Amino acid sequence: MRVDSDDIAPLTGAVRGFEKYCGQGPLDMGVYKVDPAFKGLADAFVEADGRCGEFKREGAPVLDQKACLFTPALLVVPAGQVVFRNSDTMAHNVKIRGSLNPTMDGGFPGGEAISGNFPFDEKLTVRCSIHPWMMAGLVVTRRVAHAVTDAKGRFRIENVEAGRRLVKVWHLFGEAKIEVDVPVGGTAQVEIVWKPRPNFRAGFGR
Repeated sequence: MRVDSDDIAPLTGAVRGFEKYCGQGPLDMGVYKVDPAFKGLADAFVEADGRCGEFKREGAPVLDQKACLFTPALLVVPAGQVVFRNSDTMAHNVKIRGSLNPTMDGGFPGGEAISGNFPFDEKLTVRCSIHPWMMAGLVVTRRVAHAVTDAKGRFRIENVEAGRRLVKVWHLFGEAKIEVDVPVGGTAQVEIVWKPRPNFRAGFGR
């Protein structure tokens, strides 16, 4: 997946007042990672429509708050419980406001964890209201026909139903979609062009 923009520098945030825990800053937020050679976008969620199996995983998935960042930057989970861990020594907050799933807005001290239930498929933004540069993507899906792009923007979705399929991309700062013909018993190669939404750096700086 290729970024259609010359604005490929990492997104950074000011850490004024929290240098004791986060360093001098500005801090790379880890949510906009573009390979400079290929302009490939990392940590984007890609899904294909059509019939597919159910997405499952062992144990409760964990989104950590560590070194003043959410880790990972994008977490894909099946419907159900998600654990939010605070591995730092300072307090953090988890703030999520979706359209389908319950709202979360709770703080907790370092070394502790809270959990939330997400019963509905939805793409969500997770923030820490104490530290405004901290954010991550949380995708809840029952569908196994999905992937997350790697550091070069590459992805592979297995067992996609043959036929004309709609492939959609979601990232914290934009979306894209393309139709792809998937042959019976074969594979299809596709290049997706993704463009960040205008002014996506507003409020964060560089």
